[in-house]
Amino acid sequence: MYLMFDPTMSLHYHVLFFPDAPDRPKPPYFQPAGVSQSMRANHEHECNTLGVMEWPPYVYPLQVFSSKTGRWEEKQFVRQGDAAVTVSDVWSDGSSPISCQDGLRRHAVYWRASFYVYCDTGFIMRLSLEDRIYLAIKTPRQDITGCKRHLKTYEYLGKSKHGVYFTAFHGYQLQVWVLRDTLESCRTPEWELKHQVDLEPKLKLHYNRHFRREKYEKCWILDSCDEESEDSGHYAWDSSDDSVIDVEGGINMDYKDYYFAVDLLGYHPYTEIAFMGNRFQGFAYYLDNSKLQYLGSPYPAYLTKHDRRLLPMLESFIYTPLT
Repeated sequence: MYLMFDPTMSLHYHVLFFPDAPDRPKPPYFQPAGVSQSMRANHEHECNTLGVMEWPPYVYPLQVFSSKTGRWEEKQFVRQGDAAVTVSDVWSDGSSPISCQDGLRRHAVYWRASFYVYCDTGFIMRLSLEDRIYLAIKTPRQDITGCKRHLKTYEYLGKSKHGVYFTAFHGYQLQVWVLRDTLESCRTPEWELKHQVDLEPKLKLHYNRHFRREKYEKCWILDSCDEESEDSGHYAWDSSDDSVIDVEGGINMDYKDYYFAVDLLGYHPYTEIAFMGNRFQGFAYYLDNSKLQYLGSPYPAYLTKHDRRLLPMLESFIYTPLT
C-alpha cells in the first residue's frame, strides 16, 4: 500500500493498494500411507500452469482511494510493453518483504504525474493514474567486479534533482543510476549510470578517527513539530563545515579494519546529495564532487549507547518543505 501525494501540485492525495502475485499452490496433505500419483500430478500441473503466467498481468487491477471522493474504487491499468517476469519468478525470488533493508526502504517515487514503485524480482512499475496504463521497467544491471561476493546488494528507489534514481549498495560499493526519458510518451526509458564509487577508504578512516575520539561527536535533535527548538540553530546542517572526511595523507600504522554496514536513507530533493548511515552514524555524500560529510549520530544526545544499540533504524523519509 502506497501514498501518492505531491503537495506542490495538489493538496489531494491517493492511496494505492497493489495486489501480490498468487501464492504457490500448497502440496496435497501427505497421509502416512502416501498420496496417489494423480494428486501429485494435479498439484504439479497446477503449479506449472500458474507459474508461467505473466506478472504483473496485462490488465492489472488496483484498489485506489481518493481524498477528493473519500472512497475506494477499483481501477484497471493496461500494460505497455512486455511483462517483467512470470509468477514462477516471483515464487523463486529470495528477497523478504519484511526485511528492513529489502522491503521497507525500496520506496516509491511520484515524478511528472507518474508513480514509480519498486517491485520484487527486479523491476520498477511506472503507473499513470490519469491514463490507466503502466510500464514494467527492468532495474539496471549492476557491476560487482572486485566486490566481496559474500555481501548482499541492497537496492533503493528515490528521487532527486534529475528525477528517478536507482541506487545499489554492495558493501561500501555505491552505484547510482538515473532514469532517462521518463515522460509517458517514451515507452523504453533507459538507466544511465550516474555515479560509481568505493566508499571503503573514507568510511574506514572515519571509523578509526571516531574510535580514537579525533572527531567531535555530533548528535541530531528531535523536532517536536509544534514549536521550534531554541537550540535548532546550533544543530542546523551546514554542508560547508569541517566534518568532511578526506583520505589525503594516507592512513597511519594504527589503522584498524573496522566495518559497519551503511544504508541509504534518501536523497536531497533538489541537490544530488545521498544521505546514508546506520543506527550509529549518518553521512551526506555529494555525487558531483565525491565529498563525504559526517553528520553525527541519528539519535538524540540524551540516549545512551546501550539505548541506541537496542533501537534499529527501520525506515526513513525525506522531508521536502513547500517553498
